[in-house]
Amino acid sequence: AAVGDGAASAAGDSELESPARTKKDLYEARIEEFERVLSAEVIDLNALRKLALGGVPECRPGDVYSLRARTWKILLGHLSKDTKTWGESQRKRRRQYAEFCEEFMVDPTKVAAESDATDANGAASRNREGSLSTSQVDDDPLSTKSDSVWNKYFADNEVKDQIERDVDRTHPDIHFF
Repeated sequence: AAVGDGAASAAGDSELESPARTKKDLYEARIEEFERVLSAEVIDLNALRKLALGGVPECRPGDVYSLRARTWKILLGHLSKDTKTWGESQRKRRRQYAEFCEEFMVDPTKVAAESDATDANGAASRNREGSLSTSQVDDDPLSTKSDSVWNKYFADNEVKDQIERDVDRTHPDIHFF
C-alpha cells in the first residue's frame, strides 16, 4: 500500500488502538480478581500474595476503599484474614495507638502541671487564685538544657512530623511516584 493510502492508515490506526484496549481489559480483569479475593469472608493469603507479586492496582475511580491499602494491611498482618474481625481490630489498633501516644509523647504542660500539683509532702501546691503554681518548674520552651522536657517535646515533634511526611508520601491515594 502506498504511504498516502487512506485504507492502510485506517487499518494501522485500529491496530494501534487494540493493544491499549487489551491493556485496559487486563487491568480491569486484575482489579476484578483482587476484588474477588478481598470480598471473601476469609481471605486466601496465598492467592492474595500471588496477585500482589504482579503489583497491586489502584481502585477504580470513585471507589472508597483502596485495593492497595487493604491488600498491604492484610499482607503485613495489620488486618486478619477473617474479614468479620476487621472492625473490632481497627478499633483496637486505634485505641492502642492513642495509648502509645499518651505514654510516649511528652506533653510539657502536663509534666509541668504534675510537678506543680504536689509539693515535697505530696500536697497540692496552688497560688492565691487557686490555679496550679508554675514557680517550681525550672523549665521553659526556650530552654537549651539537654534534660529539658521542652527539648524532648520539640525533638519528638520533629520525628513525628518526619513520619507524617513519609506516611503522606506513601499514601495509596496520593499519586506521588
